[in-house]
Amino acid sequence: MPAVPVVYPALTVEENLAWPLRRQRLSPEQLRRQVTEMASLLGVLDVLHVRAGQLAPATAQRVAIGRALIREDLGLLLDDALQVLDAEAPPDGWVACGRCSAAGACAFSSAPGVSPT
Repeated sequence: MPAVPVVYPALTVEENLAWPLRRQRLSPEQLRRQVTEMASLLGVLDVLHVRAGQLAPATAQRVAIGRALIREDLGLLLDDALQVLDAEAPPDGWVACGRCSAAGACAFSSAPGVSPT
């Protein structure tokens, strides 16, 4: 059974992506730029103003992955996180993980049969 995406269903995609950045005291312009960059990377720019509870599971999972990546932590564990994405989407998830890796972080996945491209 696939994991349930961790998003706040009452918040929009934009608000969900911005949530982890609130404590960093970024200017509104910096916050908007980082959220837009992550949304573009994950292919969810067209749904920024949609509430997360209204998203398809694969799109909600992209937003959940974006919430984790936008913090730019040094490590990220993807526990079956990519299995919810549709058949064409896992490479998109790994592109986002590549961004994380390029910043000096590591991404790990426990999903069977999923590997970086």
